[in-house]
Amino acid sequence: MKWESDAALAKKVFKEYSAFLDANGIRYNDHQGFYVYADTKNMKHSFTHVCEPFDGEILITDYCGNCYTGLRAANRVVKAIQSRFPDCDIRPEKYGGAFEIEIYHSITFKNIEDLHEHVLRVAKAADEGAGIGYEMLGKSFDR
Repeated sequence: MKWESDAALAKKVFKEYSAFLDANGIRYNDHQGFYVYADTKNMKHSFTHVCEPFDGEILITDYCGNCYTGLRAANRVVKAIQSRFPDCDIRPEKYGGAFEIEIYHSITFKNIEDLHEHVLRVAKAADEGAGIGYEMLGKSFDR
């Protein structure tokens, strides 16, 4: 979906996506970013960030949790998650005393329903990633 400019794309996409989410009773927050909430089983809930478009693509992000046992352990968890979600860019980022496992998924899409499927895909990756983190690291992992 390529429109006249990124600003016009953002305005149109977020307006249409908000209407879609409202019509389907899906919670979201469009204050200081656009976040979609999804029910999950391995963490309280997902709050998947739909970033403003850049050069016709939209970046969707979320995170799985924090690894408190160092970079090597975080990289093992990332590798396990990446094997289940090869279409997502999954990497550890250092925040304070922990490595937060981040998910990035950059897309172009056909319509709002397609965008929502990608958002759900990232939320699922975050949820399953949290489960993998808990399984591999126990109490040294937290979401």
